[in-house]
Amino acid sequence: MRPQDLRGLRQLQAAVGDKFVQGLVLHDHDRITPFDEKLHAVPVSMLWETGGGLPQKAAPP
Repeated sequence: MRPQDLRGLRQLQAAVGDKFVQGLVLHDHDRITPFDEKLHAVPVSMLWETGGGLPQKAAPP
């Protein structure tokens, strides 16, 4: 993964501001790679796995 692979997600994040929840890029590696709080590269295998995903933030009250 290269930072420029997230260019489109970063543009979307800037366009929608606080409405942006999470941006994921699927890849064929075996680990989650965080780029910042809301942008991650995740293994495509996570589509079929249960549990152990990305850390969850508590919902606002």
